[in-house]
Amino acid sequence: MKEESKQRASVGTGKAPFHKSRWLAALAVILVAAAVGGGVAWWRHERAKNYVPVSDPLLARDIDKAQSQALLKGDTAAAEATLQKAIKNTTDVSKKRDLYVQLGITYENQSKYDQALAAYRQAEALGITYNVALRIAQTAQAAGQKDVAITYYKKAISLLDPKNPMRDDDKLSFEAAIRSLGGQP
Repeated sequence: MKEESKQRASVGTGKAPFHKSRWLAALAVILVAAAVGGGVAWWRHERAKNYVPVSDPLLARDIDKAQSQALLKGDTAAAEATLQKAIKNTTDVSKKRDLYVQLGITYENQSKYDQALAAYRQAEALGITYNVALRIAQTAQAAGQKDVAITYYKKAISLLDPKNPMRDDDKLSFEAAIRSLGGQP
């Protein structure tokens, strides 16, 4: 009886009666949209995290386009071949190192850890950087090579940029990884 009087009271006021089911449906739509949006943001974050830009914009554009097209088709062999060709045709040490890192990421994303480590070691031979040391550490850890992972986490710590505001957090994170692997930071 009370519900009926509430509905009658709202008839002349221009207000629709409150329906819990409509409110819950609207909330569900909002939550789904947020989840999808969050998924897209996560995917973009993951892609950015695994992407190392190549120094030369023209070379980067051509490589990125060819590699992306191959990966979208699921043709990892073509993506690897594109990177190998670019490595062969590049004489600049910095560009070559970036390409080896990108090749290592391509292998790592396929769980080909030994090949990824080989690519990262080739990048290291061209000059150790924080990114190369971290890639080797993380891949060695995933491959179960604890001693290698510990060694390269320590190298990554030593190569942290003192101006990086996340330096202390990264150092703590790497030290925790070293401890979890049975080492001493």
